Amino acid sequence: MEHKDLRLSKSLTDFLKLSCAILVLSHHYAKYLFHNGVDNILVRILSTHGGFIGVAVFFFISGYGLMESEKRKHLSGSSFISKRISKVYIPAVLVSIIWIVCCNVLDYSILPPPFNERRVDLLSLSCSDRFW
Repeated sequence: MEHKDLRLSKSLTDFLKLSCAILVLSHHYAKYLFHNGVDNILVRILSTHGGFIGVAVFFFISGYGLMESEKRKHLSGSSFISKRISKVYIPAVLVSIIWIVCCNVLDYSILPPPFNERRVDLLSLSCSDRFW
């Protein structure tokens, strides 16, 4: 019997990660809808399970990608960390800064209650103590 290559392609894993991100966003929106009186089977499923499944699959696929990348080209510890900082940490800080500016410019009107009732805590980069 011939051995088949079971590796996932980069385009397929990118599509799956995008699908997982959309599933997580749908989970958050479904929770918002459910707490505002919309109640149907799709909202219930997404608000209870959607985000958790999306996050689990996203992290699994990301780990798979890191493993495949390591197989192709080994990076030293410092190279790996600097690559992660440039791909993860810097964009996260930029989005946090943009979010804080938007919250202050729009006077928190973009946030649903109870998050629109508090000022931004610049130390934790959150818009509420219930954010995390």
